[in-house]
Amino acid sequence: MSKEMNPFELVQAQFDHNAEVLNLDPALREFMREPERAIQFTIPIDMDNGTTKTFTGFRVQHSTFVSLKMKQSIW
Repeated sequence: MSKEMNPFELVQAQFDHNAEVLNLDPALREFMREPERAIQFTIPIDMDNGTTKTFTGFRVQHSTFVSLKMKQSIW
């Protein structure tokens, strides 16, 4: 029986496969594999039954690079 992968492991496996297909340079692969910034937060929510349950949220950015063309279209 094979172990079921969590979503993060599944995406990492897909990335590794595609990096092999594209023959990415190992240094570039390592750079792209990890996010540049990750924020984790918790938020309490009042449930319908009167209890409060805390949920964990995540915001991950793999690149904070914004091209000049994109900046000009925003402004």
